[in-house]
Amino acid sequence: MYKKSLLILCVLTIIMAILIPSVAYGQGKVIVLYGDSEFSGKTAVAAKLTAKRADNGDSVITIADGWTSRHAKKNIKKEVIKPYNPNVIVLNFGLNDASRDTKGHNRNKLSTYVNNMKSAIKKAQKTGALVIVLTPIPVDYNVRAGLWTDNDLSRYASEVAGLASSMGITVIDAYTLFKSQPNYLNLLADGLHFNDQGSELIANQIDAAIP
Repeated sequence: MYKKSLLILCVLTIIMAILIPSVAYGQGKVIVLYGDSEFSGKTAVAAKLTAKRADNGDSVITIADGWTSRHAKKNIKKEVIKPYNPNVIVLNFGLNDASRDTKGHNRNKLSTYVNNMKSAIKKAQKTGALVIVLTPIPVDYNVRAGLWTDNDLSRYASEVAGLASSMGITVIDAYTLFKSQPNYLNLLADGLHFNDQGSELIANQIDAAIP
């Protein structure tokens, strides 16, 4: 009888781990940072956020590369929702969308970017997770000459912030936040990616947005 009860308990535990992936990551929330290379290995945002959420038992997972919003629209279910069943999804796309090719065209037009983000946000919302949108940031236009313009990044940031707000999504306006600093270039490691100070600033913002 005891062995039978033990077997049933083991089976139930396995089923729960399969049906509720967050159980495998601890007792807290599963937080996924999904975006472009600002969230990749070049930044310490995940490490800093993990430290800030440690007392809650939260787990922070980074899924990022040099992607545009088109990737998010197509892959958010496969890369984020299905494998991790996250409690919090932070979306950070737009920097690569706004970048210009050799002909001076944005990789994704502003309207395309907004539509891609709208689709990704809707898919994230359906999970019941807390969805947070982080806008693209300003960069060092001298180091990154020709690839970005401040006007483009300002427009892309403003449009995605407005979209997210209209959909009831928490917005972290990183563009305005960086611009409000005495010298936002001091927050960048290479004119584009967050340095330690920039990562700390963003991690603080994300942490504050999660109950």
